[in-house]
Amino acid sequence: RGFTSTIVRDMQGYGFFFLGFESTVHYLAGPGKSKADLSYTEVMLAGVMAGFGLWGSMFPIDTIKSKLQADDLANKRYSSTMDC
Repeated sequence: RGFTSTIVRDMQGYGFFFLGFESTVHYLAGPGKSKADLSYTEVMLAGVMAGFGLWGSMFPIDTIKSKLQADDLANKRYSSTMDC
């Protein structure tokens, strides 16, 4: 139970992760610079933004997944991801 919501959570979560990281790197690097030109602090900031994108987008779907997985098998309250 919860396989569909896990797949949806991870697919869109990691999409936002890479979007956040690459967008921040592109913004910080500016014209004429590459990733290799960024300082440790700038790369760390890009990682922080990636983490915000990942977890900010994953928490709502993770809640649905957890509700499905914690549901009583004998008296099911939720029959699918859409019921949560």
